[in-house]
Amino acid sequence: MTQEFILRDVFEVVRGSGTYTKAYIQNHKGEYPVYSGNTIGAFASIDHYDHAVPCLSWAIDGLAGYMMIHEEEFSATNHRGVLIPKMEGLNLQYAKHILEPIFRELKKGRTGENGENEYTSLPPFMVDGIRFRLPVTANGELDVAAQDALAQKLIYLEQLKQTVQEKRDDMAEVVITLDNTDYKMAYFPITDLFTTEKGKAKYTKKYGNLHSGEYPVYSASSSKPLTHMDTFDYDGKYLTWSTNGFAGTILVIEGKFSINGDRGILVPKVEDERMYGGRYAVTLGHLDSHQLPSRLFS
Repeated sequence: MTQEFILRDVFEVVRGSGTYTKAYIQNHKGEYPVYSGNTIGAFASIDHYDHAVPCLSWAIDGLAGYMMIHEEEFSATNHRGVLIPKMEGLNLQYAKHILEPIFRELKKGRTGENGENEYTSLPPFMVDGIRFRLPVTANGELDVAAQDALAQKLIYLEQLKQTVQEKRDDMAEVVITLDNTDYKMAYFPITDLFTTEKGKAKYTKKYGNLHSGEYPVYSASSSKPLTHMDTFDYDGKYLTWSTNGFAGTILVIEGKFSINGDRGILVPKVEDERMYGGRYAVTLGHLDSHQLPSRLFS
């Protein structure tokens, strides 16, 4: 059973102090961490602290809304907000899981493309009235056991995600070399094989909303389309690449689609489905020398 709560009734919502400038920190060096808008590690360490109870904090600007759990003494700059529990039996791990997506949804500012170059803001007045649900007992008190059980599952999932990410990182370091000794090889300038074109800058999310349709528009992200619209620029199977962000990442796109200014496309000059539409197309994307089996052209 769950019950709806208002954030300010569950937490004291506090903004960090503007006192903690670089000059102040130089004159008060110590062992207690100071956290700012950065969500990775402490900003500095000083000789005193402002908060000594377990609590949550969130980034007010930068990557606004991302949260941290604090179990030890610390301070925060005015680029960070602090949520100090008012209620007994609140599991901070569970609360972070519930609140962080809400905070991220409320942020305002420049979100960037696929989360890159983000600069957003989420000051305390934007969050203190948030409504969210927590498990409660039949008496209406916080259900500590339910929160703890859910928190343990969340911790396990986070550990699993970390393990998967580590495996992915390990795999990214693996170098696979193709044995080409059975093929007669030749070198071809890429400009002899393809015409390079860049997508249209006007294809933004706003443009897609104004011209909504079924045809995907791809941007720098290789995971999913940026938007969909009612027309298309290409029809077929093509090699495309990111022009910024993870620049150079190859994506094979098939069907009716368009690309915006953050993606380029290689339009074949020679129609040969064996090379451009199949596995050789992907091979080309991974060979720096652009070396291809010459028998493809026979």
